[in-house]
Amino acid sequence: MTSHTQTSPAPAFFALQGTLKDYDWGSVTLLADLQSREPTGRPEAEMWFGTHPSGISAVHIDEHDLNPFDSAPQGQEHPTVPLTEITGELGFLTKLLAAAQPLSLQAHPNQQQAREGFARENAAGIALSDPRRCFQDDQHKPEMLIALTHFVALCGFRDPVQASYSFQRLAEAEAEHHEQVTTDLSAALARISLLLSGGNIRQALHLLLDPSGPWVDPESGWVERVIQVIHHAEQLRRDDQSLDTAALAADFFPRDPGVLVTLLMNRVQLAPGQAIFLAAQQLHAYVEGLGLEVMAASNNVVRGGLTSKHIDRDQLDTLLDYAPVGEPLVYPRDERANTDLATGITLSSLCPPVEEFCVLRADFETENLSLTLDPATVSVPDLAQPVILVCTAGSVVLSSGTRQLELNPGQAAVLPHASASHAAGAPVSMVAQSANSTVFATGVPTARS
Repeated sequence: MTSHTQTSPAPAFFALQGTLKDYDWGSVTLLADLQSREPTGRPEAEMWFGTHPSGISAVHIDEHDLNPFDSAPQGQEHPTVPLTEITGELGFLTKLLAAAQPLSLQAHPNQQQAREGFARENAAGIALSDPRRCFQDDQHKPEMLIALTHFVALCGFRDPVQASYSFQRLAEAEAEHHEQVTTDLSAALARISLLLSGGNIRQALHLLLDPSGPWVDPESGWVERVIQVIHHAEQLRRDDQSLDTAALAADFFPRDPGVLVTLLMNRVQLAPGQAIFLAAQQLHAYVEGLGLEVMAASNNVVRGGLTSKHIDRDQLDTLLDYAPVGEPLVYPRDERANTDLATGITLSSLCPPVEEFCVLRADFETENLSLTLDPATVSVPDLAQPVILVCTAGSVVLSSGTRQLELNPGQAAVLPHASASHAAGAPVSMVAQSANSTVFATGVPTARS
């Protein structure tokens, strides 16, 4: 048996460089504003922090480089390695998400669906890089989004009776536009309303997304006609917020029947700090805003509309849970009762019912407040390392022995393993450098005592 002797303690933390995704729905300014830098001029949709093969983060490994996020001198580079070399494969993925327009109508598979779908697409010889690919891996993808700005999302199917009212209003408005004459379009809208009043969400969705039906056929002009009705009916939009959401989606996808599908869904408006959780099989679409998104480490997406990417309506149908959902908000648990916190520090946790991740939020009211990030103490009761830290407001400095790292908004670090948390005999501390500083920590939840 070979013996390996560690000659020096492993560093307790590393600066983490995320992977930027420039999807076309991304904001040109939200991430740049968060990070106080000039925009690139391209859509900046997501910044990934994790080990998923589609976007492995890089770790800055020079422990003497106290400003690894600054640009390196010309002709030099900050030394980095893939995060996988430091932590191995992580079961969760953390993202900063910046939406300037609605994302695709989409759902993610449960664990069994992911395994079957991944194997099926592999057997069919569909390359991972093929745009027709829905299953990039064999993992499920529950996810939680925490709003950093005002954020709007569509989450699951709403009460079908309420959705039926939206379609009935459109049917009446279309008929009124034609001087009370029932048109083919107003009759079709009334039919969907009738289906929904009976609770039949699935059949209503089938009608809207039938590839051979008039809603999908661009020659029918039905989607454009409904959009005209919505845009001209200001009072309807004021009375029915779902119609206002459809009007927003129509600005970007004027011929897509997905505009009408949004009327079947719950519209949720989040204030900064509020969070939503989306289980597998829930139809959803983020609409606009900046948020911190945390999920199981998967990139499996099946799309049904509002996108230029591959749409697989048959696969979506087999995957979806058609049961209406209630309020999808996740409420934080105040950790003050279980911790010895200094006055001015608030520690709360957002832990949805999944095994892969839990998120702790640390808020510092004033500068110079310090929090110990040591899993051996009660200061961090819920997370096992590795842990990914993301600063979203203010500024904090991580310290362990002589090692320091400053995190500003949009910057991240990783605490590799519990064994590294006492590097050089010192635990990791986090000290606020400014008032109103906020850091989110993501890791695997430990058993509660």
